[in-house]
Amino acid sequence: MQKIADLFRSIGMEVISIEVGDGVRKQTFTVHAALITSRSEYIKNQLNNQTIAQPITVNCVDPRAFALYAQLLYVDRIPSKSKLGDPDHDEYALLCKLYILAANIQDIPTKNAALSAIFTKCQEDDKLPLSGHVWIIYDGTSASSLARRMMVDLYTFNIQGDEKVSSRT
Repeated sequence: MQKIADLFRSIGMEVISIEVGDGVRKQTFTVHAALITSRSEYIKNQLNNQTIAQPITVNCVDPRAFALYAQLLYVDRIPSKSKLGDPDHDEYALLCKLYILAANIQDIPTKNAALSAIFTKCQEDDKLPLSGHVWIIYDGTSASSLARRMMVDLYTFNIQGDEKVSSRT
């Protein structure tokens, strides 16, 4: 029981509502203010400009990506694994959208965690992100983005690796 009490002392009791998505996909999430503002400069700035009672709106975000983000806030890891045979669960797309969300709300640790998860998935599945995943990154980031660089590096390494293998045979 002491660990739970310590947890609540560290994250506080104050919660905020965050609205994500638009139209029929719009969802509201409730998270501890101290937890999210310790990571997100954007949310911290939004709270400085309004009251806690008002929901903060984060546009152009897939609610599934924000749900993954909320899980990451509380457990400090990305609890995501492929669900084989589930066409609605595209882990690469979700991780790419998580990276875009983290970039938009200025959460550097989450950006790093998303890139690490994408890289780990490449290694575990031995498959590169598809062109649609690369476009998610390119559409949502600037030219200097580390995520763009990683996508280029993944494909470059894959091509060079194939050439090395084929040159041996």
